[in-house]
Amino acid sequence: MGNCFGFEADEPPQEDLEARRERQAEAAMKRQKENESKGIKNPELLRAKQERREETERRAEATNRQQGSGGGLKWTVG
Repeated sequence: MGNCFGFEADEPPQEDLEARRERQAEAAMKRQKENESKGIKNPELLRAKQERREETERRAEATNRQQGSGGGLKWTVG
């Protein structure tokens, strides 16, 4: 049966679906960003602290490798 909209009553037009998908994707990205920074007052400061912590861990690993496989403990009997 003919209608004024040019599509069947059961299926919406394609443009609306694509626009809706875009809006949903944008909303999902926004929620993800909000959840990542939830409870964090200054995300830049947190990122800097994490980078410093990783750098100190890398340095500690490098120092351990230079000392050998002895584990860093030296026993003396005397």
